[in-house]
Amino acid sequence: MVSGLHDLSESQNIRIREILKKTELIDLESLSSDICRIEKSKKNLVLSIIPDNQNAFVLKLFDSSGSLENEMKIYTMRNEHIFYRGEGPHMTEYAIPKLILGDHDYIITEYIQGENVMDLITENMEGPWNPSFWEYLISILFNWVINFSSVFKTVPLDCHVRNFLLKNMVLYGVDFEELGNHDEQTILKVFATMYFSIIGSYPGVIEGLELHKNANIGIILLRLILLSPIFKEQSLQSVLMSFFENVEKEASEVVQRRIKLQRGKKYDLSEIKKNVQTVLSTIKSDFS
Repeated sequence: MVSGLHDLSESQNIRIREILKKTELIDLESLSSDICRIEKSKKNLVLSIIPDNQNAFVLKLFDSSGSLENEMKIYTMRNEHIFYRGEGPHMTEYAIPKLILGDHDYIITEYIQGENVMDLITENMEGPWNPSFWEYLISILFNWVINFSSVFKTVPLDCHVRNFLLKNMVLYGVDFEELGNHDEQTILKVFATMYFSIIGSYPGVIEGLELHKNANIGIILLRLILLSPIFKEQSLQSVLMSFFENVEKEASEVVQRRIKLQRGKKYDLSEIKKNVQTVLSTIKSDFS
């Protein structure tokens, strides 16, 4: 068994040893919990292995062949990992990590030593409202999805903000297990998923905190959506209605998953629903 990785099953430990021995990316004797971190993933095992800053990598071990096929489809479609170079004052570039190796049940990619967008959001949510920060952050997340859709002709369905990393003005997306069509309704659903990943995190609608800030973030996102050529044929009301419905559905599904995982926290479903509706009502009033 791999020394120190006690949170993994025996079969996972055995397979990881086989992969690392075959790839020779790391000396197996040095593998321990000190240099390995298990990342959040709905379906598969994701390990960040960081022996040092120069040789760090991410190993994703798949239970589902469909998830692996989706990831390989994205990583092998282009030789260039930066898929769009931004314009304007910020010049942000949009990228995916570089693929190092892949086989029938795993992929290995470069490790991005950047700032997780979820951490940036939490830090700024707890401070005074900073409109320039939020307008910049929401715009680069929005542009990553739009440009990814244009280049790859698909969209990642699990656009939780924890799946984005910002490094040296390059925004990386890192989860392509679930892919969908790049039509306007699917893209709108993706933005609703992304939005709830913001307002459903602390401090947010789960705790009944920072509801006004969360509404302002939604207003910024919806203004970008409404200005996008993708949605030019849709009316304001249809966009708002579809977006709100998807946010409410995402809220219900996320809270139910958290309850099922039994994280030791009690959830007041009626209060959470009320908080979500308060945020959405505030957004709606801005577009009236």
